[in-house]
Amino acid sequence: MKFQLFGCHIRLDFGFFLVLAVFLAADKTGFGILMVLAALFHEMGHLAVMLLLKLRVSAVAFTPFGIKIEKEPLLRISLWGESLLYLAGPLANLLLAAGMFLGYPRRFFRDVFIVINLIMAAFNLLPIASLDGGNLCKAWLGKKVSSDKLEMISNCISIAALIPLFAGACLLIIGGSGNFTLLVTCLYLAALVVYQ
Repeated sequence: MKFQLFGCHIRLDFGFFLVLAVFLAADKTGFGILMVLAALFHEMGHLAVMLLLKLRVSAVAFTPFGIKIEKEPLLRISLWGESLLYLAGPLANLLLAAGMFLGYPRRFFRDVFIVINLIMAAFNLLPIASLDGGNLCKAWLGKKVSSDKLEMISNCISIAALIPLFAGACLLIIGGSGNFTLLVTCLYLAALVVYQ
């Protein structure tokens, strides 16, 4: 389904809702909806900074692989503005966690939501291509190295960051947790690094 909202093209793929439904149905913990809310708040952080920097958002696509925000090229903003843009999602998660910690009485779901937001912020700050940390790293490296070397260096940093995550995922599975989520996430991120 496609429509426009305030001049921005919105695309909702059936696959997005299918993946979301499968994820929520397979979630045995009941925390899946909290993860989705944290992810939405994360993306709203990026959108808020885009508005602050007066960057035009041309399209938002909800795909089976996540939410993709298409914006005008970042040529007219400073490196600090670009950095703020990449940090906005994790900062939104940290602010939400702090707000929940300070503003709500201690309850199990509140504590879980805080942890989900902290993990989401930390994970997105990893220097892996396509994550906020990878984009931030690439932006700063782009000022120091030529564009032909930038991709190679960015991919090497991404792979170096993925190796311990793969190891941790394998240890979780060998340890009998039965949780393949981290392994699937690592494979997905590795595919993005290789096929970018």
